[in-house]
Amino acid sequence: MADQVVRIQRDGAVARLSLARPQKLNALNVAVLRELTGSVDELADDLSVRVVVLRGEGRAFSAGADLGGGASAGAAGLLYSLLFPVVNFFMGFIPGLKAFTAAVLGGIGNVPGAFLGAMALGLLESIGPLLFLDGFGVPAPYQLKDAIAFIILVLILIFRPTGILGERLAQARA
Repeated sequence: MADQVVRIQRDGAVARLSLARPQKLNALNVAVLRELTGSVDELADDLSVRVVVLRGEGRAFSAGADLGGGASAGAAGLLYSLLFPVVNFFMGFIPGLKAFTAAVLGGIGNVPGAFLGAMALGLLESIGPLLFLDGFGVPAPYQLKDAIAFIILVLILIFRPTGILGERLAQARA
């Protein structure tokens, strides 16, 4: 396989697993971890293998995590920590719930839909309080942006549980 990122070499009772991404200094991403797990499972089932040696091809064993795959999540965490510099045990609950709301809004399992849902949720949270609540005389309506996110989540779950770009479920007729 040309795109194989983990290679197995067997020599009697010794098996060598090689990380084969020397151009990226064998940085770990989802594909490498998935293939490495599969290779270890394969070797665990082979009773003739007694020793497994893990090595990296090229000049480095492994540079660690490949930031290309999760760079946007890392950037979001950095920006969130700059905005809210106090650390506590529940600080990720509201952003996690909003991420879940964006995924449900766009359609679970649909990456473009989740992106569209996140953009729509951000737009509604930004202008929604002033647009909907300012006319009711609510003092400081921008403080209710979290309530708008939860209302959107409930409405989507009630009226369109598959999300905006999610597939429609077939309805059986009696």
